[in-house]
Amino acid sequence: MHRSSTQPLYAETNDLLDIRGFSVTMNGTTDDTVGVTAAVAAAASSGKTLHWPPGTALTTSSIPLLHTVKHTGPG
Repeated sequence: MHRSSTQPLYAETNDLLDIRGFSVTMNGTTDDTVGVTAAVAAAASSGKTLHWPPGTALTTSSIPLLHTVKHTGPG
């Protein structure tokens, strides 16, 4: 299946953002701080729920607004 350059790699719905769409690897070894921060900010500004797939997001500093957004998923 061919993906257009405007189509997101991970599906987003009207009320859900996938954390992987912000370059979060969820592999537990890569520093995901920048991506998690961007995803949380996007969820906070849009009112969308942030979806966490299975895995571990490694962050090396506090994530602003982390506890102000809704979260879903096993990650």
